[in-house]
Amino acid sequence: MATPTPSHPSNPTSASKRHGQHAATPMNFSSPAPRSVPSPAATRKEQAGKTPVNHPTTGSTGSKTLGSTPMVQNLSQSGNATGISPNTNLMGFGTPVGLGVEGLTPNQLNMPTPAMGGVPMNMSMSDLGITASGGQKRNEDEERRAKMRKVLKKIGTRKGKVSEDGIARIGRRVGFDNDIDQETLSPDELARRAGNRTISTAGQKLVIDIHMKDHVPQKVQIAFDTENQHLEAQADTAAKVLFNDLCPPDGVPLTGSLDKYATNLSRLAKIDKLCHNQVNCFEALSGVYVSLTRLFEQEAKLADELQVMRTKSGRPTMNANSKLGLNLEYWQSAPAKSTDDSKMDVDERDANNEAGGDDVYKLRIAIEPSHAGLYPSIRLSDKWLPDPLKLPSTDSETPSQIPWLDPEPTLIAANSDGNAMAIDGNQKTPDLRFVAKVEPPIILPYQIACNVLSSVGVPQPQVFIPQAWHSILLDPSSSLPFDAGRDNKTLHVEKRVLSMTSDGAEDETTHHYTLDIIKSDIGFKLEELPFSHPRQLVEILPVLRQWACFGSLIQDAMGKGMQDLKREAAAEQQQPLTLAEILTPPATPAESTPETLPISLTAATPGVPTLSLNFPSASSTAVVNVTFQVLPNAELVVTGQQGLPDTLDNHKISKALRLAGGDLGVWVEWLRRSR
Repeated sequence: MATPTPSHPSNPTSASKRHGQHAATPMNFSSPAPRSVPSPAATRKEQAGKTPVNHPTTGSTGSKTLGSTPMVQNLSQSGNATGISPNTNLMGFGTPVGLGVEGLTPNQLNMPTPAMGGVPMNMSMSDLGITASGGQKRNEDEERRAKMRKVLKKIGTRKGKVSEDGIARIGRRVGFDNDIDQETLSPDELARRAGNRTISTAGQKLVIDIHMKDHVPQKVQIAFDTENQHLEAQADTAAKVLFNDLCPPDGVPLTGSLDKYATNLSRLAKIDKLCHNQVNCFEALSGVYVSLTRLFEQEAKLADELQVMRTKSGRPTMNANSKLGLNLEYWQSAPAKSTDDSKMDVDERDANNEAGGDDVYKLRIAIEPSHAGLYPSIRLSDKWLPDPLKLPSTDSETPSQIPWLDPEPTLIAANSDGNAMAIDGNQKTPDLRFVAKVEPPIILPYQIACNVLSSVGVPQPQVFIPQAWHSILLDPSSSLPFDAGRDNKTLHVEKRVLSMTSDGAEDETTHHYTLDIIKSDIGFKLEELPFSHPRQLVEILPVLRQWACFGSLIQDAMGKGMQDLKREAAAEQQQPLTLAEILTPPATPAESTPETLPISLTAATPGVPTLSLNFPSASSTAVVNVTFQVLPNAELVVTGQQGLPDTLDNHKISKALRLAGGDLGVWVEWLRRSR
């Protein structure tokens, strides 16, 4: 296609030879000349014979000139003029030939565009994406968004200080209504009495009254919309928790934080939002608590309370440990002893006298929305067990011997909610179900997790990124998929352990642990369990205890050792260790020092979890080997041993491990020094 040529020839002139001068001359074609300046027509006549090239000024067919510069043709002729671009969507412009600006667009010359109504198109370097330094233009919109994201992350993290406004703000944030006692007083009197009023926070099924004096909470009262006597009694313990959350730690007004109060109030709000006229979720949770408490009290008559919590139906708590809600505590590792266990006499110690440790495993029981046709609904009843309850007086009590009852289903009017399963056309069960949050989560082999979930009526879970059991246990932040070649490698960790010398003085020994996994199972993190009857929770407690104990043993030897190394690395301003980093043995001298004790651990997860230990004896060059299994209910049983004195039988060794609180380091030191 031939390139269009201008309608008028471009003759070389002296002006084109001096294009540098003209290029430096500012040109503003859009500004009209003042009235004191001669008209353009007169100017053209005066300069008709003075310009190097005199283009004729024609009527309607020729191109108009201004100072020998070709101008835009008449708009009526732009469609068929030979000097116009063939693109009909763009307006044609004559090129200012001979001024050294060939190739520039009208926008860059600040020329008026006919299509824009004569508005100048002032394109800056910033608009073109060019900075003064020649780099790319800063993305100011993205920078503003990044700053806004930082601000939004900070919003809500701090709940403020204890005050009337702060308490009311937290109530509104969780969806409650607030009412501050205003009375019929003048504004001046109300201002004077600020900080000495009652703040009422109300939901659908409860009202919280906070009495203030000099901006300091004096009393908290909770009233549930119910006639349930058990729930009314539990209101006092909930009010006490909220009051302690609001009390300033030093007794000084406006210094207490609302963080704990906001957390506990949010828990109440989540339950209250699920309530409606015919279903009170607080009553449903209270009924489960009353039945489990009745069971715990009867079992505690036959055994120690700690033993009941760790080996039987668990210990239910309501609004305990400064946290609102219902919990079922089911396992707690005994506290590890430091120096006395190195020479403890197992025959004089009894497991029933163990003191509770700090790490308590529990199930936090709550309620969540769920279609009644997909999973059994909640039932508002405290008749999950007979009252009075009688249990057989035997130490071999098992959950299957507990005389559970099945309360009648809770029915509501069919027109109260269109999402539930209708019964007899007029009534239905609510779209709500019980759920137990596993705190902390338990790491199970995948097949064991499937069995547990199946027992509560949940189908087999999907795992999108399979990971090895010990990888999830020791490095929860890792997201690497399962790799047999990598995950079967030996892990190495060093750990310091307190011990006793022959003269009874305290000493510190360094243990170098190596962990081999015989066969790596795919792991699964169990975080929650829906259930329809508390019997289901009690029946799975033995399995949860089994893997909580076994995981705790591995973490104590490898995981807590990792934490020690992480603290040392942080002191040296290094990055925290990951599972990939502990796959490599630490740098040690060619010959091990006497202070470093090598301990080899071999773990197997298929079937019954088993752990074997190999370490040198303290009295000879013999190698000690001990193998034990973790049975349901976290029962530790030694199945084999070599290199130990004849006075140590398997039962005594198992009991020593239990008394050591599962601390393998303390247990190994006791075994090495036993006679």
